[in-house]
Amino acid sequence: MKMVTRQISSWHLLVALCSALVCRAAVQESAQCTRSNGGKFTLISRRNDTGHWIAEVRVDHSADDARGPWEIDVEHSSIFCGDSETISVQAMITAPPKRVTEGYELFPAVGYYKFHTEGLTWREAVKACSREGAHLAIINSETESSVLQSLFARHPKLNNVSDQNHAFLGYHDLHKEGTFLTVFGNALNTTGFLRWSDSTQPNNAKSGPDPDSDCGGIHRNGGLNDLPCNWKVSFFCEQPL
Repeated sequence: MKMVTRQISSWHLLVALCSALVCRAAVQESAQCTRSNGGKFTLISRRNDTGHWIAEVRVDHSADDARGPWEIDVEHSSIFCGDSETISVQAMITAPPKRVTEGYELFPAVGYYKFHTEGLTWREAVKACSREGAHLAIINSETESSVLQSLFARHPKLNNVSDQNHAFLGYHDLHKEGTFLTVFGNALNTTGFLRWSDSTQPNNAKSGPDPDSDCGGIHRNGGLNDLPCNWKVSFFCEQPL
């Protein structure tokens, strides 16, 4: 009897692929690499006494975790080529989302958001969101842009900020001018939303000690704009559904 076992922890999405009884796992963790200790995944592929291949999956998680069901899908197949046999096992586990941090508001089918009205630099804002288990918001649709506009509109007057009409988001062109990336390293033009605040943006405007505007923001009208990274402005944090 041959047996392969893999144990992997993750809160969001885990895919394990076994080919010829050699397992590889791809793990997508939560924003800013925050690790949770709440779950353990075990996959076993074995041949029983009658010669049939059997895939077994077990998920262990915290006893007090009542956030929702864990969904498991498993496919197990054999391919015969002459005298050789290749076993393929594909398992996908979808874990319920983690408990949202206090102060975040749910917008159904969009996500959890928190508008920080205190002004921070872009890098400070990145760290502030991370401490809350979130990330600087990334807009993926007009619907999501409208959500941020509505949160922004609740605060027509902000105190101690460099600019009243902009807030930081999770994108930048710090590495190469004009090549905008999200905080996850993905091209901004792949996010599903690329509407700038007006026809002059992005303009890489220079302001004060900043040589360039290399950090991403949003205007009150819901459009994007590049901002000086050392400005202290409000910002949006996002926790995905």
